[in-house]
Amino acid sequence: MMPFLNISFNLPTAGHVEFKVYNMLGREVSELISRQRTAGSHTIRFEAANLASGVYLYELHFNGTKLSNKMILLK
Repeated sequence: MMPFLNISFNLPTAGHVEFKVYNMLGREVSELISRQRTAGSHTIRFEAANLASGVYLYELHFNGTKLSNKMILLK
């Protein structure tokens, strides 16, 4: 079974979105999206088969705003 995580987010307006995942050393391990998106609700599927169990950070960049959160990957 391939581990994955569905990450949902809402955009108030259309714009360029970047969604990246980093390890605890601050190294980028995955870029999930980097493109224009419409306003509204969106879901990204993050497949983590190539990552080790551990704590990761993910960041959403949109119109000059950065939102981040932690996730724990257990295999």
